[in-house]
Amino acid sequence: MTDIWFLHNRVRIHISAAQTDGSFALLESTGPAGDHTPLHVHHLDDEGFYVLEGEITLWAGDEKHVLRAGESILAPRGVPHTLRVGDRDAR
Repeated sequence: MTDIWFLHNRVRIHISAAQTDGSFALLESTGPAGDHTPLHVHHLDDEGFYVLEGEITLWAGDEKHVLRAGESILAPRGVPHTLRVGDRDAR
């Protein structure tokens, strides 16, 4: 496993895209309370989120989703999205 810093988040790479011939990657991200990613879009990949701890709010297109521990969602490719960490750190 490899740990990197991306924006304000520690990201652990459990499985890289290189290990799956580009099929998928599995990353674990820990974000500080109140952190907010820039609005962005993935043109080639879907991005799935599964919350282990804390709470995140995800905006994907015109939809807003609040996710708590044990909940998941998929942000489809081509749809602009952003997320905000809740009042405490999230993983």
